[in-house]
Amino acid sequence: MSKRADEGAVDRVTYGSGDVFADLGIDLTAEDRIKLALARHICRMIAERDPTQAQATMLKVDEAEVFDITRGRMAGFSVERLMKLGAALG
Repeated sequence: MSKRADEGAVDRVTYGSGDVFADLGIDLTAEDRIKLALARHICRMIAERDPTQAQATMLKVDEAEVFDITRGRMAGFSVERLMKLGAALG
């Protein structure tokens, strides 16, 4: 008879704190947290529309910058700029 691979394994569940960054040991500044919240808002608004070149034109940024925001790449974006982009989307 063959043994099952998971036989004898112990099931473990690790519950998160609700802050994935803290759980991963990443310390974020208050500014980083604000940028991430704004980026989430922008991503939701873009997802409700078609994220095409027209979207980038509406935001007055190039498609590469829209791509960066949707991928969480916040380098080069100030809180003020992200707020303006969010306002442009509604």
